[in-house]
Amino acid sequence: MLAVALAAACSCGRTGERRTTSLSFETLSDTASMTSGAPILTSFEPYRLPNGLVRARGTARLPDGTRLQISMLRASDRAVVTRLQVPVEAGRFD
Repeated sequence: MLAVALAAACSCGRTGERRTTSLSFETLSDTASMTSGAPILTSFEPYRLPNGLVRARGTARLPDGTRLQISMLRASDRAVVTRLQVPVEAGRFD
């Protein structure tokens, strides 16, 4: 019963039509001038699956097992839409 209620609550307000928007990656400058050496995040590619799910993949110069936190913000008011953590394995995450 609880699972049915949660499933119903998660879909409240959704319509059959999905709005597609472009995805972008915001690069922030090092305002404290602490950067030295090569960048830690070497590539980042957000992408959307046909069912609307947003995913991100890329490469980072971090040890295996490091958890990289990715936050998605709404452009209009910078409110957090979702936040997730992904493990880095062999310099890659997805």
